[in-house]
Amino acid sequence: MMRSAALITGRALQFSIKSPFYLIFALTQPLIWLLLFGSLFAPAMAALSGETGYAYIAYIAPGIASMSAAMSASYAGIQVLSDLQRGAMNRVFFSPASNISIACSPLFHAGLISSVQAAVLLTVGLVIGGGDLSVFAILLTALVGLLIGIGFSGLSVAVALHFRQIQVIIGTMNFLTLPLTFLSSVLISHGAMPLWMKIIAYANPIDWGATLCRFASGSQVSEWVLVRNFGLICVFAVTACALSVFTLRRYRQSF
Repeated sequence: MMRSAALITGRALQFSIKSPFYLIFALTQPLIWLLLFGSLFAPAMAALSGETGYAYIAYIAPGIASMSAAMSASYAGIQVLSDLQRGAMNRVFFSPASNISIACSPLFHAGLISSVQAAVLLTVGLVIGGGDLSVFAILLTALVGLLIGIGFSGLSVAVALHFRQIQVIIGTMNFLTLPLTFLSSVLISHGAMPLWMKIIAYANPIDWGATLCRFASGSQVSEWVLVRNFGLICVFAVTACALSVFTLRRYRQSF
C-alpha cells in the first residue's frame, strides 16, 4: 500500500516540477499578503498585534504560512476531478493499488507542496521582520504545512468525488478557507479578538497551525496549547484522509 502511494505521489510531484507555473503562482499570492498587507497596515494593526514596523511582518509570517498551506491544498480536488474526467485515473483504478493509496496520494502531494510553501513564507517573513529564524522553526513549519495541506486537500478531494463539479469545489473551499483565515490569529492576537471570534479560533485548523508556527519562530506558547494543537492537526489530517477514502469508494461503487 505504501509503495503504491509513494509511486503515485512521486508521479504527481514529477509533473509539478516539470510544470512549475502553478507552484510559483500559489507562492506569489501569499507573498503579496505577507509583504503588502504587512507593510501597508502595520501602523493600523500595531495596537492589535502588539508589534510595530517590520516586526508586524514577522508577527503575521507564521499565520500566513499556515493560511498558505490551507489555501494551496484546497484546490487539490480540481486536479483529481480533471484526471477522472480525462480518464487518466482509469489505469490507476485497474492497478493493484488500494483505494487508500489512490485516495491519499493526492493528499500527500498537496501536503508536500504546502509544506515547502509554508517554510518559504516563514523564512521570508522572519528575515524581513527580524524574527527568530532557525532550522527548528523551518522544520516545524514545514511539518505543520504538511499536515494542514493533507487536511484541506482531503476535504477538497472529498467534495470533488461527491459533487464532481469544479465550481462546487472552488465555491466550497473558498467558503471555508477565507473566513477561517480571518477567524484566526493570522492577523491579530487572540487577546484582541471578541469572545465569539476567539471561541471559533480555538476550533480552527488554520489557527492551530498559526500558533504552532508562531511557537517555532520564538513566541511563548504553553505546553498544553502545543500538545492540543498538534494533536488536533494530526486528527484533522487523518480524518480528511479517511473521508477522501470513503468518498472514493462511493465513487467507484457508483459505476
